[in-house]
Amino acid sequence: MLGMERGRMGRRNVVFREGWSGLILLAGVALLAPEAANAGKIGQALGSAAGSVGGTAVGGVSAEATRQALAAKGMTEDDFFQMLFARGIPRAKQDLPKMVDAETEFYDVTGSGREWGYWYRFRRYASRDLDPAAVKKALGPEIISKVCGTPNMVSPFMEMGGTYRYNYVGRDGQLIMSIRVSRQDCN
Repeated sequence: MLGMERGRMGRRNVVFREGWSGLILLAGVALLAPEAANAGKIGQALGSAAGSVGGTAVGGVSAEATRQALAAKGMTEDDFFQMLFARGIPRAKQDLPKMVDAETEFYDVTGSGREWGYWYRFRRYASRDLDPAAVKKALGPEIISKVCGTPNMVSPFMEMGGTYRYNYVGRDGQLIMSIRVSRQDCN
């Protein structure tokens, strides 16, 4: 796998070192493991939020059924997202931080507007050590594939305009890059 790494002499094309290549492969495969583990918690939050508006839904319920339940209670979609984040974020944070592989720590979950935010830290690399475009190119397709292939992440959340943002920081806490996944990415 070819990529860009920043060195003291500036950017240069390199073949990722074995440790870095393993990091990309492991992170690409494992990075959604926390979401898989938290999918149950997020599903519980969806069910809880839907239950609060008169439904018995869990993650995977249709957006239309959720909208009908909201309308019956006089609630808006924005109310639903606020309720979802208020219930889901504390549940998701219970098990954080945790290592998803030898190099990558899943350390935070955020929610604002209609966007879940997942925060990962590369413990071995500072932000200046990695090229954001190369990291995004290496991780982006796998993230999108995993999110779009997980039904309870798509419905009803993404069908109602929700998005997921995967943020990666270096050991220095500085943002390296983020990847946003919306329903349009799943077509």
